[in-house]
Amino acid sequence: MPATSYGIWVEVNVETRPSRKPVTVHSATCRPFSFNTDKAEMPGTYFHPLLATLITGAARLMLAIAERLIIDQGLEWAFCDTDSMAIAKPTDMARGEFAQRSASVVGWFTALNPYDFGGSILKIEDVNASLKTGEPEPLNCLAISSKRYALFNYVSDGTPLMRKVSAHGLGHLLKPYDDADAPPKLPVPHTSVLGNGIERWHCDLWHHIVMAAQGPTPDQVPLDFHPALRNPAISRYAATSPELLAWFKLYNANLPYRDQVKPFGFLLSMTEAFGFGGERVVGSLRRGRRKKVVKLKPIAPFDRDHKAAVLAAFDRETGKPISSSALKTYANALAQYHLSPESKFRN
Repeated sequence: MPATSYGIWVEVNVETRPSRKPVTVHSATCRPFSFNTDKAEMPGTYFHPLLATLITGAARLMLAIAERLIIDQGLEWAFCDTDSMAIAKPTDMARGEFAQRSASVVGWFTALNPYDFGGSILKIEDVNASLKTGEPEPLNCLAISSKRYALFNYVSDGTPLMRKVSAHGLGHLLKPYDDADAPPKLPVPHTSVLGNGIERWHCDLWHHIVMAAQGPTPDQVPLDFHPALRNPAISRYAATSPELLAWFKLYNANLPYRDQVKPFGFLLSMTEAFGFGGERVVGSLRRGRRKKVVKLKPIAPFDRDHKAAVLAAFDRETGKPISSSALKTYANALAQYHLSPESKFRN
C-alpha cells in the first residue's frame, strides 16, 4: 500500500555506469560538493517528491492529532505506524468508559472524510471483537516496535490466542515447516490471523514470545519448539538486476545456457553462521596493510526441497561448496528478533 500511495512519487533507481565520472551533489544542509562515481540516481516514471512529502506529512499530522486526542481523553497508546494507532486502556478505567472515549477519538475524524463511504476515516479494527460473540472483548498487546507487535486475547487456561501478528523482520525467511507439520501442542491460529504474508510459523513464534514475556525470563524465548528450527535459514530472492545476476557468474561459467541462472530467475540465499571459522583472508601485511577478512556468502539455485538446496550451497565469490555446519540456522536467525526495539520507540 505505501508503494502505490507515495512510494512511486519518490522512486529513485540507481544505475551503474561503465566508468567513474565527476558528479556534483546538492544538499539542503551543506554547500554543493563533487566527487567521482560510477553510480547514477535516475528518477522513476512518476517521480514527484512534493506529492510524496505531502502524503506522508498529512499522515504524520493525523497521528499527531490522534495522539493529542487520546491524551486529552485520559487514555494511552501502545504503538502507532503510518496510518494506525493502538489505543490502550488505563488500568483503573472501566471497559465501557474506555470504549466510549475511544469512539470519541475515532469520531473526531468524521469531518475529514473525503471519500464516498460515510463515517470516520479511522476504523476500529475487527480484532477488538470476540471470535465467538462478535462483541468487544479485552485485546492485549505486546509491542517491540511500531512494526513488530502481536495482538492477542487470553483464553481460560491463561495462554494467548493470537488475533494479529506482525511479520516485520520475518518476511525474507522461507517457512521452516509446513502447516501440516506444525507443533501439535501449540494452538491453531484462527483463519482471520493468517494471510497477507502471515503464516502459521509466525504465530507459533509470537506465541512463545508472549509466553516468555509473562515469565521471569522475558528475554529468553525458547526456539526449540520445532526440530526444523535447527536447519539452515533460507531466503528467496530474484535476479532482478545485473548486480544480482552477477552473483552467479562463477556458477554459470561451466554450465550450458539452459542450466544457468537467468535474469529474473529465483535464487536461494543463506547466511554464514556466527563465529564460523571459514572466512577468506584477502591481502597481506606487506607495507603495513592489515588483512581483510571476507565472510562466506552462501547461495544456491532455487529448489523447493530445502535439504537439496543446502547441499548445493556454495560461496558466490569463490564458487566453492559450503557445508551445512557453516550456515546460520533459523534458531540463530530468530534469537534477537524480540530484542530489536527501534530508536524512535520510547524505550
